[in-house]
Amino acid sequence: MAENYDLIVVDCPPSVHDMNTEVAIAASDFVLVPMDASALDAWSTVGILQLVRRKVGSDATACGVVFNKVNTKTTGYGEVRAAMEEDNPYPILRSTIAQREIYRTAIGVGATVFTVKGQRTAKVYASRIGKRQ
Repeated sequence: MAENYDLIVVDCPPSVHDMNTEVAIAASDFVLVPMDASALDAWSTVGILQLVRRKVGSDATACGVVFNKVNTKTTGYGEVRAAMEEDNPYPILRSTIAQREIYRTAIGVGATVFTVKGQRTAKVYASRIGKRQ
């Protein structure tokens, strides 16, 4: 496939024990590892980074970690980020993907973010439930 495309994105299961993940990592030019800012995610991400290191080496241009669904203003985010930067050959990307409650709310009420934006969650749920009765 690499001969026909400039970029191929493979979304793998977050498991070091899944053979598909291992094969995809071994075939990759770059591995992007998303993680939440929690101790549990840090623990599992360390496992994935060890797998990346075994498959592609410790070249800093082979992998990067991006924080996903985070509030960068919390102490927990800062602590997990600092811990991940220690003894890790791969960069922690400056860009993050913010935790946005509006996406969850929109899915929950069967609407788009544009129709939910600016409304209180309870009002949206109540109005949607009322319409179904």
